[in-house]
Formats: sequence, C-alpha cells, structure tokens
Amino acid sequence: MEHQITKMIRKLCFKILNLIGIKHRNKIYLNNSPLIRNIAKFIINECVVGDYYEFGVYRGQTLISFYKTIQSIAKKRIETGNIIGVQDNTLQKREKILNGMSYHAFDSFEGLPDLTLNDELSEDFSKGQYTSSVEELMHMAEKYKIPKDIIKIHPGWFNITCNESYAKKNNLPKASIIWLDCDLYSSAKDALNIFDTIVQDGTIIVIDDWFNFKGHPDRGVQRAFNDWRFSKEISNKYIIHEYNKDSWSRISFIISKR
Repeated sequence: MEHQITKMIRKLCFKILNLIGIKHRNKIYLNNSPLIRNIAKFIINECVVGDYYEFGVYRGQTLISFYKTIQSIAKKRIETGNIIGVQDNTLQKREKILNGMSYHAFDSFEGLPDLTLNDELSEDFSKGQYTSSVEELMHMAEKYKIPKDIIKIHPGWFNITCNESYAKKNNLPKASIIWLDCDLYSSAKDALNIFDTIVQDGTIIVIDDWFNFKGHPDRGVQRAFNDWRFSKEISNKYIIHEYNKDSWSRISFIISKR
C-alpha cells in the first residue's frame, strides 16, 4: 500500500513539474555534454555521412545541441581542409554533413510507458514521466533558429515506429549518430529493433542511461543493448566497441562492419 501511494505522489509531482516546464520553457537549457563535441569531431573528421537519430527526445535539448555543434565544427573543418589536405570526395562528404543531415526525433510525446516488472526496480522512473509535445520540440527549434525542414518527427510508441517496415515506408537514411535516451528496458528493446536498418560503418551510438539501475548489466537499457549487440544476427555483421564515457551514466559505442 505504501509503495502505491509513493508512486501516485511521484506521478503527481512529474505532472506539476511538466506544467512548470511548459510555462517557463525559455529556461530550458541545451545539453552541454563534452561528448557531443567529440562525436561531432569524429563524424566530420572520419567523414561518416548520415542522419542524426534520437530515441526519447523530450523537448529537443540534445538534438539541437548536436545540430549547433556539428554546424560549427563542420564549417571550420571545411575551411581548413585545403591546409590539412584532403582525399578525393572528402570535401563533398563534409559539405553533405554540414548541409545535408536530417535530425530524426522518435518519441511518444506521452512520457514513459507502463513500467514492466524489471523496470519497476528503478528508484527514478514512473509512467508519464518526461511528457512533452511536438509543439514544445518545435518551439525549442525555432528559438535556436534550427531550420524546420531538417527536423523529421516520428511520433508514437517505439513498438510501432521502430521496425524495418516503418524504416522502409519512410525511406529512412543511414545514421551517423544515434542517441538512445529511453531510460527503460522495455522502451530500449523496442527502439533497438530499427537499429540494424539504419546503422552503418562508423555510426556512433550514445546510450544516456547505461549505468541506471545501480549499473546492473541485466537491467534497464544496458540489458536491452547487450541483448541486441551480442545476438548472433548482429554480432556476425558488426564489431561494436566502446568509444567514450561521459557523466555518471552515459556511454557511447562505435559500429564497425566486419
């Protein structure tokens, strides 16, 4: 009984905080993680041409941070290209990163789903937490002068939008960067169903909640990702190796084709 009352109080608090966030959305800050800059440098220097994908977007702070960082670094790298030296097609690839990337936002915009038995073990999550809206995301994009046509919004639960059929229907390009911010095992497991369709040699995958659930490898997003990357189907095609860690809970991986 006490557990149920605690959950009800947490849900009410999340709703109140969300309303406060809507009223004071100008105070929402971008993601200033140094990992974003490192990843932008990696894809630009290594010429990993592809789109940006984010699963669990909330109000778009990370997506917008990536756009601004990639724009800044790509422009500088292109300007210095003739000094450092380039191979054939290198300049064209970097210009495509600068001007041709789309930014895909996958989110239910209804907050977290019902928690499974495994996910209920967390101290931090509750159904409906991180509720936002497409309007909130586009408001943030407008505030930071992001071209609306480069943001591709994919609303809905991941079990509907994250599969090969959806990717083919929407003609989804390969990814240079994937930001997985699902918090829960169930959500991450569904999101990962589309990864094999969009990853390529050099794709960076960032997992924002790797060390949640007290870092337990059989819980949360860590369990979902390990199930995916160590499956026979994926491990036969890719080497998935660690790139950088960041903050207390974030980790990233590079996809390399075998």
